Amino acid sequence: MGHIAALWVLVMVDPYRLVKPQLHIWSGAAHLPFRQEMHFLTSGEPVLVTDPIYLADVYNSEDSLACFVREQGVIVNDFGGDITCPVVWQPPFLMLVLDDTEFPEPSEMPLDAVIVASKVGCDSGSFVFLPLAEGMPAGLRTTVADVVARNNGVALPLPAGRWSVWYEDWQDYHGRPRKIVARWQTGEATRPVQFPLLL
Repeated sequence: MGHIAALWVLVMVDPYRLVKPQLHIWSGAAHLPFRQEMHFLTSGEPVLVTDPIYLADVYNSEDSLACFVREQGVIVNDFGGDITCPVVWQPPFLMLVLDDTEFPEPSEMPLDAVIVASKVGCDSGSFVFLPLAEGMPAGLRTTVADVVARNNGVALPLPAGRWSVWYEDWQDYHGRPRKIVARWQTGEATRPVQFPLLL
């Protein structure tokens, strides 16, 4: 059994248990143009992971910052409510480990897995994956820098390409998925990925 467990923990995500999230928007925000696609593209720019309300009033406002976050970010919000969790990179998966029983002991951490943030949290029951592209509003860039400086989000130097966002569908006793997973679909890395990234 020890050998089987050791082999199992080498891969922290089971790709056969990945399911697409559904973005749930309550009636009061139904008129706002939320992006429904659960994927994002990058050209090598950092990708921010944080609670979207730390950046803008995305569930109420129609100002330029809120519109940019809704239109350019991938928001997930149906995973069981507010939480604080670690972020792990194990190519080709970036994962927010929602269930701490899924987080291996340091001695069992796969050699190719890196803890890129010990914790990232949300107060709105939602996270956003937001590529920090050059065209983002100046005011939002200032807010992003403040969010990262206060450890309310993490900006990650992920490889360029297409990333799809999933839940790993085993449910814990809270009824939430085990992990939120961003899967890199371009292939092997063409350059080393260095963590952490400071803005």
